[in-house]
Amino acid sequence: MKFFDWFKKRPEPKVQRRGLFSTHHPLGDKVRPAFEFPAFEQPHGAPTVASDNGYIGERPTPKMASFTQVNEAQLGFYAAGSMFIGYQACAMLATNWLIGEACSMPARDAVRNGFLLMCGDVKTADTLKEQDERFGVERHLRELVNFGRVYGGRLVLFDVEAANPEEYYKAPFNLDGVQPGTYRGMSQIDPNWVTPVLTEDNLNDPASQSYYEPTFWKIKDRVYHKSHLRIFVPYPVPDYLKPHYRYMGVSVPQRMMERAYAAERSANEGPQLLMTKRLTVLGVGEGALSNRDELEKNLAEWVAYRDNYGVKVGGADETTQQFDTALGDVDTVIMTQFQLAAAVAGVPATKILQTQPKGFNAAGEYERSVYREHLESIQSNDMTPILKRHYQLLAKSESITLPSKVQIQWLPVDSPTAKEWAEIDKLKADRDGVLFNTGAIDAEDIRNRLREDRESDYHNIEKAEFVDGQENGNEAAPGLGAAATGQPVQGLGAGVPGSR
Repeated sequence: MKFFDWFKKRPEPKVQRRGLFSTHHPLGDKVRPAFEFPAFEQPHGAPTVASDNGYIGERPTPKMASFTQVNEAQLGFYAAGSMFIGYQACAMLATNWLIGEACSMPARDAVRNGFLLMCGDVKTADTLKEQDERFGVERHLRELVNFGRVYGGRLVLFDVEAANPEEYYKAPFNLDGVQPGTYRGMSQIDPNWVTPVLTEDNLNDPASQSYYEPTFWKIKDRVYHKSHLRIFVPYPVPDYLKPHYRYMGVSVPQRMMERAYAAERSANEGPQLLMTKRLTVLGVGEGALSNRDELEKNLAEWVAYRDNYGVKVGGADETTQQFDTALGDVDTVIMTQFQLAAAVAGVPATKILQTQPKGFNAAGEYERSVYREHLESIQSNDMTPILKRHYQLLAKSESITLPSKVQIQWLPVDSPTAKEWAEIDKLKADRDGVLFNTGAIDAEDIRNRLREDRESDYHNIEKAEFVDGQENGNEAAPGLGAAATGQPVQGLGAGVPGSR
């Protein structure tokens, strides 16, 4: 290097810019800070607090491969996505129409058709069900799933008026301790208002059934035993992340916020592409380029004529070209982004968008089938235990003796059309006809089936007495065809349309 080269200004290194959705650092690899594994908050305050580490099994030696020998940019991308965003951010994201529908739609659909209470006695079940409106049972079920998905968890407290509330709620739940007239219904609490209270068994013994599951929860100034609460967690996390998520789970807004952002930005890009799809290129001579003011004046005048579908007259040395951006697949790209966002939330894109999507499986039948399974899982795993506890407490408070254990039967989440109901009734009638002709059942069995079938048009019809194949003195019609008098057998047709 020459002597005078030392005084020359060296060129600055070029920095490669990254896109917004890139997994690499936006300022380039050279200025990317060293990757550090996120430090998750662990519980403190108890003796010999469990301290989870990142090693599984034997601690790696220099001769062994470390678990951190992976692509740091990719690991950092997923680690950043696993960080808890906070309850305030979850509530703010839930105000978006797409995220809000993804949280509330399963809650509404799961309870839309209702349920049946089975406790061994129809009269007792009807008495308990009559008070559903008073206690807002369906409203509580909807809010549980809706806000539980918004925050990643939600608690249901069964409110009992006890003589000593502190001692009652701190002790494990005991149904025999509920006095008549003391049950006041359910109360729901968001996870940001509660504090987990951990015992040594929760922290020190990984073999314990309550390891990393708080035995007590503090709400305001009172401590509640977990048996008095029902905790709904839509997407649980491993034990290593439970302290960071306040012993709840991942929320739907956190899971789908990136995909919802991409979908909204893609939808906003559509109108911008439509308004800027046409590019006009005008070639002019040197004389026009030398007079900048006159050129801009002529261009402004031409743009005014162009926007009004005017005609451009060019000179001999001018050339005009027009380039149009193809928009044929823009709608498919936009709908695909919304489908991805809906898939993260576990709801069909055909339902949340109320339109037929493009790309992937356009029929949407598979999505609806998976969505039905998702709703049935919510009913069985999350709503049924709450309903059982509610009706047990209500019966105890009303001094009603239950003949057997409380069972919940959910009605089908589908709503067949009138034609589909008629086809179902026709298939049942044909089945009963075959069984009747073979002697497997008689007319009394068929009538009892019709009376007990809640989906039948003849549910709860008058009970008839059958003696030796005769009903009210008339001989039963063999083969379910016409009776001896030529009258059809009642209750075995396709049903009366519009009765449902």
